[in-house]
Amino acid sequence: MMLFERVLTIVEKTSKSQAKFAESIDIHPRTMNNWMNEKSQDNFWPVLPKILEIYPRISRQWLYFEEGPMFIGHGVPLDQPVPLQEVQAALEQMAKDATGMNKIIFSLAAGQPLPIALDAEEKIRLLEAELYEERKLNRQLTSKLLLEEKQGTCCQESLKVVNEQP
Repeated sequence: MMLFERVLTIVEKTSKSQAKFAESIDIHPRTMNNWMNEKSQDNFWPVLPKILEIYPRISRQWLYFEEGPMFIGHGVPLDQPVPLQEVQAALEQMAKDATGMNKIIFSLAAGQPLPIALDAEEKIRLLEAELYEERKLNRQLTSKLLLEEKQGTCCQESLKVVNEQP
């Protein structure tokens, strides 16, 4: 869904007319009407913070990136406070849907373990195991080349490669 479509969805869900919505965020209704298309939708970016200020139940993550639920406290009437459990559920959903740094931020806010840290630790373990195997293979080849040198069956180019390795 494009940005202008998300704004239009907010207008529909808050059961206001487009003109009243525009006035609530301090834009002229005709101006807002002109922004309601793909070419002009970038004009909404500067007013998104105002939308979130006027409509605090709208999820920032949904408005900016279309990730997670549209409302914090989905299913709770807009004129009632959101129970803490609903806020927690929204954070968990946003952490699940988000990517990159947003995933880390929402995971921390939701009190969840950081999947990225676990992935990084696993990658480090795999790289260490790979490094161990490479060193082991290097030692085996070095021993083989040194043995061949003693026996006189080794070629000089192979020894050069072994001697140049750190």
